[in-house]
Amino acid sequence: MKKSLHLLIFKPISTGANYIMENETIKSLFSFFCVLWFINRLLLMLAGGNVKYWGAVYSLSIDQYIGFNLFPYILDFISLILISFFIACLCWANFILWTEVSFIKLFKISLIISCLQQIPGFIRLILLYPMQFLYLSKPFLAQIIYDSLNFIANLSEIYIVFLFIVLLYKQTKVNRLGIAILVIVVLLCVTELQNIFIQSIS
Repeated sequence: MKKSLHLLIFKPISTGANYIMENETIKSLFSFFCVLWFINRLLLMLAGGNVKYWGAVYSLSIDQYIGFNLFPYILDFISLILISFFIACLCWANFILWTEVSFIKLFKISLIISCLQQIPGFIRLILLYPMQFLYLSKPFLAQIIYDSLNFIANLSEIYIVFLFIVLLYKQTKVNRLGIAILVIVVLLCVTELQNIFIQSIS
């Protein structure tokens, strides 16, 4: 997985996009997503944050032993997987009109993007916990570090969209403009879906 991600991030057009699609399975991508998701949520808890989906409504019997409400984290994980599946369905419904494309390949692309989307959150959270202490002694320096990390995270989000376009083009060979339009539609639909989902459970 390390080599696949290295090639995808640094050589997406020449070899990376094809290499990760040929050498990684849905199982390996899903496992990697689980690891990244767990690390991100652990960093979030260390920084004093928490996932708030239905946090005050449902509780599990195991909560009293682990010290926090587990249900919101389960719901958060499931919602991210369902959104990945929704993205794959939306892409398949679009590309099947133009060319033959495997749904499995599109689902793999969706999982790859879901893994990469964990990286901006990781960048934002990796120094958030120690910066809480830095704010007490050097607030100006802490703010500069936080703004720099946030800028890098924003750039990485833009680059992830680019990688999404490259992966789709490499697998479908559909006109790049058509893929760009599809990506915009997908992003808008996913954003709206997330908003509706959050509003419905808040």
